[in-house]
Amino acid sequence: MNQYILLLHEQQNADAGLSPDEMQAVVQRYITWSQNLGQRGLLVSGERLDSHGGQIVRTAGGDMIVSDGPYAETKDIVSGFFIVRADTMAGAAELAKECPHAQRGFPVEVRELPNTG
Repeated sequence: MNQYILLLHEQQNADAGLSPDEMQAVVQRYITWSQNLGQRGLLVSGERLDSHGGQIVRTAGGDMIVSDGPYAETKDIVSGFFIVRADTMAGAAELAKECPHAQRGFPVEVRELPNTG
């Protein structure tokens, strides 16, 4: 099986309006989904990332530039990731469709990881 990373995209502070009970229900959906993947032998790892976004380091005109990213003007962030096993990209995309993140209306980017084995 190949490995794929599911990158969870959303707007910064997308969950800010949720009550503590609503937030706990959201977290529980992710836990249940990832446990199900684990039981099926399809989960390699996954982590939630800090909601403050990150920074992008790039070269511009020979200078190293550090900026908020990836898109400072919209505050889009990668809020977490899962690494999953699937036979094909289509199979990984099917797993992404089951992800609570996609079901909440947020984008899930699916990328194949290089086979180093």
